[in-house]
Amino acid sequence: MLKKGSAYQLPVSNINHRGYQFYAFPMSIISNYPESLPWIHSNFIQMCYDRSENSPVPFAPYIFDYAQNPWLITHKLDRSIYSIFNKDIIDFVRESIDRDYYVYLNVDEFFIPNRNAFQNYNYSHDILIFGYDEVKGVFNVLGYDHNYEFKKSEVSYQNFKAAFNNIDSITNYCNQIYLYKYNPDGKYTFNFDLVIDLIEDYLYSHNTSSKFYMVQDTMDRAYGMKSYMYLKKYLADLLVGKSSYDIRNLHCLLEHKIAMQKRIEFFESEGYIDTSYNLSKDYIDIQKKALDFRNMMIKSGFDKNPKRIEQIIDALDTFKLQESEILERLIQVGKEHRSNE
Repeated sequence: MLKKGSAYQLPVSNINHRGYQFYAFPMSIISNYPESLPWIHSNFIQMCYDRSENSPVPFAPYIFDYAQNPWLITHKLDRSIYSIFNKDIIDFVRESIDRDYYVYLNVDEFFIPNRNAFQNYNYSHDILIFGYDEVKGVFNVLGYDHNYEFKKSEVSYQNFKAAFNNIDSITNYCNQIYLYKYNPDGKYTFNFDLVIDLIEDYLYSHNTSSKFYMVQDTMDRAYGMKSYMYLKKYLADLLVGKSSYDIRNLHCLLEHKIAMQKRIEFFESEGYIDTSYNLSKDYIDIQKKALDFRNMMIKSGFDKNPKRIEQIIDALDTFKLQESEILERLIQVGKEHRSNE
């Protein structure tokens, strides 16, 4: 067996894209490598809102497959396939890490320390294992802890094994066992025109999923700027008790603005647009306002002051208009760049 030593950790980075773990985990792997930046800046552009009741992921960036990118080798299994290996899960994970594979799967967080569910209730949730220490008898894992911080922690081999095995005894809809590995031979050529077209999709609420119709049905969502309407509806429903408190909606909004601002800076640094247009500087105001919204939402979760939610609702239309004006300028400048080539 390939052996890395008594303790071995694969690199994971602190990232902007972490609203939901299923895309945060792949991003925490490839973001260690600067060569992945052009791909990252070509994605996380479109936003979509799932209008169906009780959606587990109501508001998030749209991307066809978060784990499908040039910098990641992915092997997809599920629990039913894993069982035919007849291999102890501790050995399987440890040997996968020895081969430089991160392991992504669901566990019962009742057995995972530093989680809200730990020793309190059964809860199926995803986790990324990126290292181990045989002397301490622990795995190094990544995910949201009981303080809602996306960070590294440790879980003992025995607790992890119990968390993995107990999934079959509780409600669980996620049976994936994915192996991720950084691909040093990945290649990706940045396409500025494509990214401008995708920003146009966002601005004019086009259904970006229709571009992948050759591989799957289109997704019925509210896309781009249209998603603000449903974000406002969620907040209004929250005020009257028709929806439950969820910080992720406003956090995903903030992540989108951070990513867009960094994307525009990337355009400027790579010479696609001139800094004299002040687009990245102007977009900083959008990012700051999104941060204010997110922080107001956090405070409302503590003090239950409805005025904070009302202030967000009242400000969203102006916020949307200001963002639209900047993106319209960006698209115009981008198309001028295209015509001058």
